Amino acid sequence: MDAEGKGALGWVAVAVLVAAGLGRSLAMMATTAVLVRMGGPTMAETQIGWPIGIGLLAGTAAGSAVLVALLRDRLRRAAAIEPVSWSSLWAWAGMGLALTFALDGVAWLQGRPVLQPEWVSAVASAPVVLLGLALVGASAFEEIYFRGLLYGVFARRIGAYAAIVVTALLFALAHFPGDGWRFLEVLVSGAFLGVCRLRTGSAVAGIAPHVLGNLKVLAYAAAP
Repeated sequence: MDAEGKGALGWVAVAVLVAAGLGRSLAMMATTAVLVRMGGPTMAETQIGWPIGIGLLAGTAAGSAVLVALLRDRLRRAAAIEPVSWSSLWAWAGMGLALTFALDGVAWLQGRPVLQPEWVSAVASAPVVLLGLALVGASAFEEIYFRGLLYGVFARRIGAYAAIVVTALLFALAHFPGDGWRFLEVLVSGAFLGVCRLRTGSAVAGIAPHVLGNLKVLAYAAAP
């Protein structure tokens, strides 16, 4: 069986997977909101990094638990968690990082902020280690979820290229873009990661560029 069809789930499972993704997002938002409410105005203004980091970790844990409960022993196969060579991993990581810098350059030329203000506040008010772990966990979950499980479902039924488009759209919407540029930026990144999934046959290959792209945000925010 080819990489697109391997371990693909049925349409009933798609609804469950969508629910798992929504549950993950709700867990992140709810945890963050509760922590901010507990901390009061001071936390919201000066310690926002803590609820952001803990919220991301909580969402990743919740989403992962749902996927494991749903798939159990089928998770590795259905999510295309297949090994890739180190050379391929580094190549895709390099291309992904180059793409993120290119998108940042376009934003800068348009006079748009390269970094979202909340991440500047987050790095200033919480340990970078906490935020780094949260972003790494979120990156791994999103690749397994979007480029592993959902891509496998859609590729088997509508074709690989259409699956790249659909999963990229869902990926962009799941990031709750604040404006058109933010949506386009995440959409392009999602399409790149979908191509990575298609060419390598593995959702693992996309984790490296995804992690580097997220950690770049911390590097920007931490820079003097």
